[in-house]
Amino acid sequence: MTSIMKSDEEFVRAISCILSTFVQKADAVVDCSCNLSKSPIVKFRSKRSPAISINKYLERTARLTWFSRELYVCSLVYLDRLIGQHSARITSLEVHRLWFAAYLLATKFYCDEYYSNTYYSKVAGVAAEELGELECELLELLQYRLLISPSLFDLYKEKVEKYMKTFLENM
Repeated sequence: MTSIMKSDEEFVRAISCILSTFVQKADAVVDCSCNLSKSPIVKFRSKRSPAISINKYLERTARLTWFSRELYVCSLVYLDRLIGQHSARITSLEVHRLWFAAYLLATKFYCDEYYSNTYYSKVAGVAAEELGELECELLELLQYRLLISPSLFDLYKEKVEKYMKTFLENM
C-alpha cells in the first residue's frame, strides 16, 4: 500500500474527471430501449451503478496498490483504445470494472512485481474469479496490444497534466 502525495491526488482527480466525461457522454446517449446486450463491453456491466464514485474508486486503487502515474496513464490509453476499436460507450454501469481491468493489465504488463489477483479483487470489490475473467476479456478486446509507444504515452500524459492544470486553475 502506498501513501500518495497531494499532486498525485490531483493527478488521480484529473483522470477520474476524464473518465467521468466519457461516462456522462455515454449515459446521455444510451437509450434504455436500445439493445445493450450487443455492446462489446457487456461483461463489464454492473446490475446497478456502484455506490462509490469513480474518483473515490481511483483514489482507493491508488491508496491500496502501488500508485504510479504511469500506470494510470497506461490504463487510460487502454480504455481509449477500447473505445476506438469497438465504438464502445463506457457508461456508469461499466466504468469501474473496466478501469480496474485496464489498471490490472497495465500493472502486470509494465511492473516486475504486483499483488495477487485475490488481493486485487478485494481492492476492486469483485470476486477473484470474476476479476480474472474481466482481465482476460479486456485483453482480448484490446487484441493483446498492451505495448504503448513512448510518444503515445507522452501525448496522453501531457493531456492529463494539461487537464489537471486547467482543473486546478478553475478551483
